Amino acid sequence: MLALKLSIAVTVLLCGLPGAVHAENSETLEARQAVQAFLDSATRYSARFVQQLVDEEGVVLEEGSGEFWMQRPDKFRWHYAPPMERVLVSDGTRIWLHDVELEQITVRSADGALEQTPAGLLVGSATALDNYHLSIRERLGKQILVGLKPKNAQSDFQDIVLGLESNKLVRLMLADRFGQQTVIQFTDIRLDPPIAAALFSFEIPPGTDVIDQTEQ
Repeated sequence: MLALKLSIAVTVLLCGLPGAVHAENSETLEARQAVQAFLDSATRYSARFVQQLVDEEGVVLEEGSGEFWMQRPDKFRWHYAPPMERVLVSDGTRIWLHDVELEQITVRSADGALEQTPAGLLVGSATALDNYHLSIRERLGKQILVGLKPKNAQSDFQDIVLGLESNKLVRLMLADRFGQQTVIQFTDIRLDPPIAAALFSFEIPPGTDVIDQTEQ
């Protein structure tokens, strides 16, 4: 989750065709404006979600659900419900991943860790978009699918798609290097809801193993 990937051939082929190049630039601009509108829609955000991990053949390998809260900049909390209960929290300085079943917590520094991840797109600033090539993938009624391909070839995700509707994120799709896709559907979306500050802090339960990666 922390590692919560996302052709220039077309660009080369269209060089010398001003109309086609202009159309491509306009589409990129529209895609960026759509994501920017989502980022500007609210400082705080909450939703319920259902998540599926799907293989290359479309077979569902894993399912989960839970709740999601965020507060820009750089604060979020993902709570995956039992039986595979997990909690992912960022206070803007550190990130905790708590596997409740394994009684194990991994702690990482948030400094620079979010910028290259899908999480950074949700809770960061618009500058995070500079790490991606943006395009309009599809229009489904009022919903627009914006594709983001990482400029960094070493990114864990090869492709990211944001499903945006009325400046809300209703769907998130992440394709990894193994051909698997994570699909997250959001419901009960609330813009600028009251969120207690304690939600973005984390207390380590007694008896839990801690793996500290803050220096890595």
